[in-house]
Amino acid sequence: MRRIFTLILTLMFLCACNKLAVEPDIKSVVTSDTVLVDLTILSTVTPSNIIQGQNIISNVRCFGSNLCYNFAKFEVLETSPRQFEIKAKSTYPTGRDIGCFDAIYYKDTTFEINTPASGQYVLKFLNNNQIFKTDIVQVD
Repeated sequence: MRRIFTLILTLMFLCACNKLAVEPDIKSVVTSDTVLVDLTILSTVTPSNIIQGQNIISNVRCFGSNLCYNFAKFEVLETSPRQFEIKAKSTYPTGRDIGCFDAIYYKDTTFEINTPASGQYVLKFLNNNQIFKTDIVQVD
């Protein structure tokens, strides 16, 4: 019995150490391309006053219509000094045979912006190029 156990243990050790070095094919890892699309913003919570030098941090809740959405970033456009238009962006697969689970995708995240100067900062959160909500922050 002891010899059988030693033989099995030795074979397992040899098999574990004798692995082939196979690199994955990039095409098999990436099954489809993705595009950047808008997520819908449901809510934002932004402080109304902060001290100069602190960052403005907004808590943002977004959603997509199915589970193929995956939050990627915020797209920010400074339209004039201290005025910003903000969109939530998501990756979305473009392949034909993509099956997406029919459940709402929610993402709770934060948006952060520097405040190098004092004054009034205007954050316009957009859904489909329409203003969803405007948050105004006074930086003292």
